[in-house]
Amino acid sequence: MSKKALPMTMSMLRRLALCAAGVLAAAAAAPPPPLRPNAPGQPQELREVSGVCAGRSAICSVLLDVPVACMKQGPHSALSDCPIGFFFHGHGGRNTGFAHSGAGQGAHANSFIGVYPQGEVSDLSGFFHGSFARI
Repeated sequence: MSKKALPMTMSMLRRLALCAAGVLAAAAAAPPPPLRPNAPGQPQELREVSGVCAGRSAICSVLLDVPVACMKQGPHSALSDCPIGFFFHGHGGRNTGFAHSGAGQGAHANSFIGVYPQGEVSDLSGFFHGSFARI
């Protein structure tokens, strides 16, 4: 039995864009922690070292996958010339699977930084549980 891709609605695109904008805004608001490389399959959890989840629900999580090849000036530099890839899972998914899938393997094999945000649980009415912000 083959799975068929469901069409993405404007509401879904709007939610995805707001999620990405929220991650970027929160990351820009706090000074960045030093960029550290990690081994393949072991991304870094940003919730403990940055304000990226401030004011969000308890399930907020953003994993950062930084290959050694992306370090510009040694292992404790905050600089990198590598491209960044954002990977979004579907409704009901988890961000933890990306590190062990093609995304995490691709980040290390092709020298790009992977960002894997965990979306907050929402119902189909457009309300996000935990923040109760209407989209």
